[in-house]
Amino acid sequence: MMFPLTDEQADRVLATAMASEFTGSPISRVEFPNKGYTTTIRFLFDSHQITAVRIPAKGIDGTQPVDGYYFEVNDAGTLLISGRSRATKVYERVVHEAGLLAKSLPQRR
Repeated sequence: MMFPLTDEQADRVLATAMASEFTGSPISRVEFPNKGYTTTIRFLFDSHQITAVRIPAKGIDGTQPVDGYYFEVNDAGTLLISGRSRATKVYERVVHEAGLLAKSLPQRR
Protein backbone atom coordinates (compact mmCIF):
# COMPACT_ATOMS: atom_id res chain seq x y z
CA MET A 1 0.00 0.00 0.00
CA MET A 2 1.45 3.32 -1.10
CA PHE A 3 0.20 6.67 0.15
CA PRO A 4 0.75 9.91 -1.82
CA LEU A 5 2.08 11.88 1.15
CA THR A 6 4.81 14.46 1.56
CA ASP A 7 7.87 13.62 3.62
CA GLU A 8 6.54 15.77 6.48
CA GLN A 9 3.13 14.06 6.41
CA ALA A 10 4.69 10.58 6.36
CA ASP A 11 6.96 11.53 9.27
CA ARG A 12 4.00 12.84 11.28
CA VAL A 13 2.04 9.63 10.58
CA LEU A 14 4.88 7.52 11.99
CA ALA A 15 5.51 9.80 14.97
CA THR A 16 1.80 9.83 15.89
CA ALA A 17 1.47 6.04 15.63
CA MET A 18 4.57 5.35 17.70
CA ALA A 19 3.70 7.91 20.37
CA SER A 20 0.15 6.56 20.62
CA GLU A 21 1.25 2.95 20.99
CA PHE A 22 4.26 3.52 23.25
CA THR A 23 3.18 6.30 25.60
CA GLY A 24 5.88 6.83 28.19
CA SER A 25 8.57 4.86 26.33
CA PRO A 26 11.56 6.65 24.82
CA ILE A 27 11.25 6.81 21.04
CA SER A 28 14.30 7.52 18.88
CA ARG A 29 14.58 8.75 15.32
CA VAL A 30 16.01 6.38 12.69
CA GLU A 31 17.75 7.92 9.67
CA PHE A 32 19.34 5.02 7.79
CA PRO A 33 18.58 3.13 5.62
CA ASN A 34 15.05 4.60 5.84
CA LYS A 35 13.70 7.36 8.04
CA GLY A 36 11.39 6.53 10.89
CA TYR A 37 11.28 5.78 14.62
CA THR A 38 12.27 3.00 16.97
CA THR A 39 11.63 2.06 20.57
CA THR A 40 12.52 -0.80 22.88
CA ILE A 41 9.95 -2.39 25.16
CA ARG A 42 11.13 -4.32 28.20
CA PHE A 43 9.55 -6.81 30.56
CA LEU A 44 11.81 -8.28 33.25
CA PHE A 45 14.79 -9.75 31.36
CA ASP A 46 13.12 -9.64 27.96
CA SER A 47 13.38 -6.78 25.50
CA HIS A 48 11.98 -6.12 22.09
CA GLN A 49 12.79 -3.41 19.54
CA ILE A 50 10.08 -2.11 17.25
CA THR A 51 11.01 0.07 14.28
CA ALA A 52 8.59 1.87 11.95
CA VAL A 53 9.94 3.46 8.76
CA ARG A 54 8.73 5.25 5.64
CA ILE A 55 10.06 4.15 2.28
CA PRO A 56 9.85 6.35 -0.83
CA ALA A 57 7.65 4.80 -3.52
CA LYS A 58 5.92 5.56 -6.78
CA GLY A 59 2.23 4.88 -7.15
CA ILE A 60 -0.30 5.08 -9.95
CA ASP A 61 -3.34 7.35 -9.80
CA GLY A 62 -5.28 6.53 -12.93
CA THR A 63 -2.49 6.67 -15.50
CA GLN A 64 -0.33 9.24 -13.72
CA PRO A 65 2.71 8.29 -11.60
CA VAL A 66 2.60 9.77 -8.09
CA ASP A 67 5.35 10.07 -5.47
CA GLY A 68 4.69 8.99 -1.92
CA TYR A 69 5.59 6.42 0.72
CA TYR A 70 4.82 2.97 1.94
CA PHE A 71 5.43 1.96 5.52
CA GLU A 72 7.09 -0.99 7.24
CA VAL A 73 7.04 -1.93 10.90
CA ASN A 74 9.62 -4.47 12.05
CA ASP A 75 10.21 -6.13 15.37
CA ALA A 76 13.20 -7.94 16.82
CA GLY A 77 13.86 -9.40 20.22
CA THR A 78 12.91 -12.03 22.72
CA LEU A 79 9.24 -11.16 23.25
CA LEU A 80 8.09 -13.03 20.17
CA ILE A 81 4.34 -12.95 20.74
CA SER A 82 3.87 -9.56 22.39
CA GLY A 83 6.48 -7.89 20.18
CA ARG A 84 4.82 -9.04 16.96
CA SER A 85 1.37 -8.02 18.20
CA ARG A 86 2.64 -4.57 19.20
CA ALA A 87 4.29 -4.16 15.79
CA THR A 88 1.01 -5.14 14.12
CA LYS A 89 -0.86 -2.54 16.19
CA VAL A 90 1.65 0.13 15.18
CA TYR A 91 1.27 -0.80 11.50
CA GLU A 92 -2.53 -0.66 11.77
CA ARG A 93 -2.27 2.80 13.36
CA VAL A 94 0.11 3.95 10.62
CA VAL A 95 -2.23 2.80 7.86
CA HIS A 96 -5.20 4.41 9.62
CA GLU A 97 -3.41 7.75 10.10
CA ALA A 98 -2.08 7.75 6.52
CA GLY A 99 -5.56 6.89 5.22
CA LEU A 100 -6.97 9.97 6.94
CA LEU A 101 -4.61 12.11 4.86
CA ALA A 102 -4.73 10.36 1.49
CA LYS A 103 -6.26 7.39 -0.30
CA SER A 104 -3.85 4.47 -0.74
CA LEU A 105 -2.72 3.77 -4.30
CA PRO A 106 -1.24 0.74 -6.01
CA GLN A 107 2.52 0.84 -6.25
CA ARG A 108 4.14 1.33 -9.60
CA ARG A 109 6.22 -1.69 -10.51
